[in-house]
Amino acid sequence: MKNFLLLIVFALSTACVSTPVNEQPVPFTTLARGSYCDVTKPQDHVIQSQAELNQIWNKLNLAEQKIPALDFNQRTVLAIFMGEQSSGGYAIRIDRIVRTPAEIVVTVRQTVPPKNTPASLAQTQPYILVSIPRTDLPIKFDYKTE
Repeated sequence: MKNFLLLIVFALSTACVSTPVNEQPVPFTTLARGSYCDVTKPQDHVIQSQAELNQIWNKLNLAEQKIPALDFNQRTVLAIFMGEQSSGGYAIRIDRIVRTPAEIVVTVRQTVPPKNTPASLAQTQPYILVSIPRTDLPIKFDYKTE
């Protein structure tokens, strides 16, 4: 009987742990990602116009890559910059983007090279730009480091 009660308590306690029902995944498309740009301070931007995108894009030093022409009535661009880092081995990516009733949450993963790991001695400025469906909800950037 005691084992049965423990089983019931365990089943009930684990049934209460679940993913929030009100979160919906937001699809995104990577527009640009790299390690070298003219942005030396960590920052993030929510871009709602072609003029804003042009201004940010020019800081990426991607002369060989044409600035994407987007329909900003349909799309929003997120630009995330890690800032200047002392060596290679640093990177930035987006793990997931979800919509809640109140906001869009962007989970950003920043990779830091382990100590004593060989890496380029060149300074880097990791960045990523992604496009999501147009939103007027507030956007929260949730940074994680690995």
